[in-house]
Amino acid sequence: MNEHWWRSPNTPSQDLLLIPVLKAGEKKHHVLYQKLASLVPLLGEKAEVIQQAYWINNPRLATQFEVFLDCITAKHSLNPSEFNSQGWKYATVDHDLKAEYTAKLNDHLTLASNLLNMSGVIPVVQGTRENAAHRIAKNGFGTLASLDPGWYGQGIYFTSKMAYAGTYSRPSKDGSLVFVISLAVPGNAFPITAPPYVGSHPNPQGYLGEPCHRGYQSHYTIVDVSGKVTNGHPLRTRPTNSSFDELVVFEPAQALPIFLVHANPGTFSLIPFFFFLLIHWWGGLNTFFFFFFFLFSSFYDRKPGSSTEPKTRVDQLKQRESTSP
Repeated sequence: MNEHWWRSPNTPSQDLLLIPVLKAGEKKHHVLYQKLASLVPLLGEKAEVIQQAYWINNPRLATQFEVFLDCITAKHSLNPSEFNSQGWKYATVDHDLKAEYTAKLNDHLTLASNLLNMSGVIPVVQGTRENAAHRIAKNGFGTLASLDPGWYGQGIYFTSKMAYAGTYSRPSKDGSLVFVISLAVPGNAFPITAPPYVGSHPNPQGYLGEPCHRGYQSHYTIVDVSGKVTNGHPLRTRPTNSSFDELVVFEPAQALPIFLVHANPGTFSLIPFFFFLLIHWWGGLNTFFFFFFFLFSSFYDRKPGSSTEPKTRVDQLKQRESTSP
């Protein structure tokens, strides 16, 4: 199995080994840095935003990931009617929009296959706390799915955009944003276009807290960022290259953490994006006040609010991280 792209070269087979790749702008491992530099553009950023990076060499998690990948590939081949359901194509509601969502995920899969030299695996990212990132590197994603119901299913959430993941990241002591870059196997992904709530009530057509849709192995949605970047409701128009997405997987072995990275929030592409939204929302002097408040506050590890009910997807994940073991 050592021929896989995610198996690091020339490293001992220890249970866990964080290999320095980049520190203070200095490359510590050129081969692994090239892997990182090739992945980051697929996540919507330039490699220059990364301040520190560590390769997560966890043979146990890698083996579990490879077994899952082999298993799901075999099942798709042997029983396509069960494991390749395309029932959404016959839906009368949001048929065209679901097709757009699926095409967007397929584009990402195609780009990833050219890099990884294999199909069915995509790079994804989570923004998180530094201590939570180390727990993920050691134990994988097994505890995450049970901590909250989840807006698009009770699973493990990822995105293909670092800028969107950055809204979930909590600054480390040096002010940098913390991310875990992973590889994921979406399998047959069910496109979700229904919002989790209608007003303040759960949407009966949504997937709030639901298990994976029968015949599929993941859920996929593209979130609305036209003035609602922290809302995360599904996009109602055709997605573009800058659209943010969420992938929900339901098995811990479906995703393999491979890099723990720190990124500079001052150069992050989400900053001008927030600036644009603030102009749209408030305009005038209020724009500059809130923009500089956001820059200032991003360098501190702010505590979650006292409210016990999360108001947005960002609030929900921050509350989940604060209560995780």
